[in-house]
Amino acid sequence: MRTHPSAPTSRVDQVVLVVGCGLVGGSLAALVRSHCRRTRIVAIDKPSVTRAARMAGVIDAGASLHALETTIARERPDIVLLALPVASIVAALPRVAAAARGLAPEARPLVLDVASVKRDIVEAAERAQCPRFVGGHPMAGSERTGFANATKDLLEGAMFVLCPSQSCSRRDLAHARAFVRKLGFEVSILAAEMHDDTVALVSHLPHVLAWVLMETGRAWEAARPRARSAGLPWSLAAGAWKDATRVAMADPHAWSEILRRNRGPVRRTIQLLVSILRTVEASLEFPRGSNKIAGLAALELGRLRARMVRFARQRVTKGDHGKPESNVHGVRRTSSQRPAKTPERVRQRK
Repeated sequence: MRTHPSAPTSRVDQVVLVVGCGLVGGSLAALVRSHCRRTRIVAIDKPSVTRAARMAGVIDAGASLHALETTIARERPDIVLLALPVASIVAALPRVAAAARGLAPEARPLVLDVASVKRDIVEAAERAQCPRFVGGHPMAGSERTGFANATKDLLEGAMFVLCPSQSCSRRDLAHARAFVRKLGFEVSILAAEMHDDTVALVSHLPHVLAWVLMETGRAWEAARPRARSAGLPWSLAAGAWKDATRVAMADPHAWSEILRRNRGPVRRTIQLLVSILRTVEASLEFPRGSNKIAGLAALELGRLRARMVRFARQRVTKGDHGKPESNVHGVRRTSSQRPAKTPERVRQRK
């Protein structure tokens, strides 16, 4: 416990600096407030955002982005959470690195980002020689944006992926793991490349499909003036359409940047999807072809659903103490960089 210079009458266990207090950053700040009692939380964002966050009781103080270096020097944070858009994180990393190197080695903060692409950011942190950096990504979100939509419930209990760089020490990885677990996250440890390849399927492709469906609907409408005059197709769009297109409301500028940064894995995933769609299309030309495709789809979906249910039950029934906290995949380390042997040591699946 230490007495913080900005609040000399208050004793705090740690100081957390959240750079970007929007949907994810604000939700993380709310989680820290809920799970880490004696923690001073400082946010960097526009004055209107930090004012709203202070009024909501989520943060203790705020500053603007141009004051990033002076805020780090003044607050001496234990943890810095970078919750900006991808391009902004890449631009901020050299500034964070310089400010961190300006502190005594024992006072340098752990630096985590929460963007949905990891390779570019981990490489940017390596180029900036950012001390104590660990890439991160909470696997939860919303099509909504801004602090007004931030809530701890958005992220609580979700999976948090950690992507250490080759220079990440086992001490820093263990610190990051302990911190996100304290916030209630499940933890998975992946190489940045494997993370990006996986989220291209489970996160990025669904957004692409939502936009494709909306564009298909617009093209269908434009080609059918009589249907359009009758309010079709939108008057008949019910639950299936709404569920499939919900994320089409996400910020298009942010998602354009995400897809550009992860264009290789996303392109390969789209190509796989197109090949499957062509198979489905071809099957419709043959007698009972649609029945065949429907049967195969039901079988495969049944298998996938069963696997997902088993995984969900394992997470609920076993909890933090009944299974390994993380799965380490694709991370190559020297013996000096391997995670320390602790009771919650990550087991590598073979």
